[in-house]
Amino acid sequence: ARIAVAQRREFSRARRPQRRAFHHTKRKFMNTAELDGSLDAALQAATAAKFVLLTFGNSAIKDHLLNFVYHARSVGVAHVVGAVDIDAFNLLAAQQTPVYKTPLALVSYQMDGANSHSSGSWKRFAAMRTGEVARVVNLGYTVMHSDTDVVWLRNPAPYIMCTEAARAGEFSSASRFPCAPLQFADVACSSDNMGPSRAVGGGAAYHAAGTFNSGILLFRPTREGRRFASAWHASVAAPPRSSRFYGKTSDQQVFNAMVRRERQWPGVGGRRGEWLMRRLHEEWDGNLTLGVLPLPLFANGHGYFVQAAHHRLGVLPFCVHATYSLDWHDGLAKAQRFREAGLWAVDPPEYFHGRFLALNWSEPPAVRARIEGAPRAPLATKTRSGHSAARTPYHIGTHGAALQSYLGELRDALALARALGRTLVLPRWRCYCDRLWAGSDNILAMGCMYPGSQDAPFLPFECPMDHVLSPHDWHAAGIPYRDASFLASPRLPPEMATGIVDLEISADVRSFDALPSERRAKAVPAGLTATALAKVLERSSAASRAPILRLPHSRGLVCGIGSESSTRHFNEVARKLLHAPPWCSRCQRGCARMLEKWLTPEQIGTRSRGEWCLRTPPPAPFRYGQCVLNNAQADT
Repeated sequence: ARIAVAQRREFSRARRPQRRAFHHTKRKFMNTAELDGSLDAALQAATAAKFVLLTFGNSAIKDHLLNFVYHARSVGVAHVVGAVDIDAFNLLAAQQTPVYKTPLALVSYQMDGANSHSSGSWKRFAAMRTGEVARVVNLGYTVMHSDTDVVWLRNPAPYIMCTEAARAGEFSSASRFPCAPLQFADVACSSDNMGPSRAVGGGAAYHAAGTFNSGILLFRPTREGRRFASAWHASVAAPPRSSRFYGKTSDQQVFNAMVRRERQWPGVGGRRGEWLMRRLHEEWDGNLTLGVLPLPLFANGHGYFVQAAHHRLGVLPFCVHATYSLDWHDGLAKAQRFREAGLWAVDPPEYFHGRFLALNWSEPPAVRARIEGAPRAPLATKTRSGHSAARTPYHIGTHGAALQSYLGELRDALALARALGRTLVLPRWRCYCDRLWAGSDNILAMGCMYPGSQDAPFLPFECPMDHVLSPHDWHAAGIPYRDASFLASPRLPPEMATGIVDLEISADVRSFDALPSERRAKAVPAGLTATALAKVLERSSAASRAPILRLPHSRGLVCGIGSESSTRHFNEVARKLLHAPPWCSRCQRGCARMLEKWLTPEQIGTRSRGEWCLRTPPPAPFRYGQCVLNNAQADT
């Protein structure tokens, strides 16, 4: 009680309006006919309380909208969707989702599909959504503004509104994330920072040092909360040429510029262990109370999908935002990240039916040799840049060997899957070095972890697909596949889940023939063509009837394809699909010496303007009439 009184004295503002108590009630959705397209009808359908989750989208991203709604509804959080076109409104209204027609939908505006924040289409969308956020806040609602590429894992309302149960339980004043301070925030923001572990103790001080992400923002209907929301909209929609907001390309840039002091970094300040900022831009300092949404609870894509920091910290996040996805960084890439994490709920039922060949992950011999031969103690060596590079087995040499082995195994698994007429299920790979879009940071000097994340080592980690392959290229080629989470999906029919047959790989035909009949029925010999291997499996009733066959690995498995034309066709398909994206890093001051420890001169190659890139060679193509084993050698 004394802590609460002290916090109130320190953070309260003169003439602050009294906040209404939050009542955690559920209300059934209205009939479709009652969703007449107005905001008022959608708000009434969503909640009888004054907290609402608000997002916006059009029919071009309908899958993400449906996924957003599915999870929001599953966790019981009151939500409203602002439809940007009529098709999106009709789709969601038919499902009794609280939805309304935004001003863009009312004028039949069509976005051009560009996801660049500098595009005119995106700017018009940003102007609309900031205006709608301000509109709902000014109606007296506490608004959690959310992008559609956010999955809500549990209801944030008890924490945001700091209910009695939250104060007495998980979010008490003695907890790592007390909810009481956030009650006094007029506005609160999420973070692009990469250190969820550092965020626990760093609080506002840590969050201030990174970019605030406008994809998850909290606005309260206080006097300053309303004023800030309205100012945010005005600064995005029609900034004067003389203002510091003119020329900003996104509502996120405007938000950061509004709260940070000019020509200073970070230009906003807070203290460790606190969750409210103490220093803002002069226009808002002393008036607005800016809070932070703790990074471990409001997770970004790197912290959740790559670091899996929530497991290490023992935290169940409220949500995960699909930031830091790679490849084209578009809806397809983000859907792939969600699907791999078991968070994509909109695949049709037929997605989980069919005949499949799954490839298990196992540690490639080349990778095992590097790990076993590496120093076990983390002996730190100083580089000229002053950073510490740990001598561990997890470095770009190990990662490069892993990528080359993964591509080699994929060549053979894909060849066999196509010969069998089955869909390939990708393995759950392991990565030994982190990766982002480009080599803009010296990741080599940070122990192969991106700067900001290295303080809580997470190597090795389960690779998202976009660290090894391009989801966009597979989609463009029209080659169906499934990711590793497919086999553990609760939507997989029981007869599929219990019908998995694990295959044994014999070293050659002689070893295969020597197996007892019951083992031979679930085995394949290595070193044959894909066509010959398919015939072996089709002769086995146990294998041919199984909905899912699973390989322990595919090292040295397939020797060729079959006919000359089928070999040529497969090589063309493999050329489009089986290539790892470039892995790049800044490479200055001691970088060359580090690379020499891990890579051959051929792998190192040359640097360009201080940047170095590892380019993984593709697997060897098959040659008609010859045996070409993959470059991921079999265990010996």
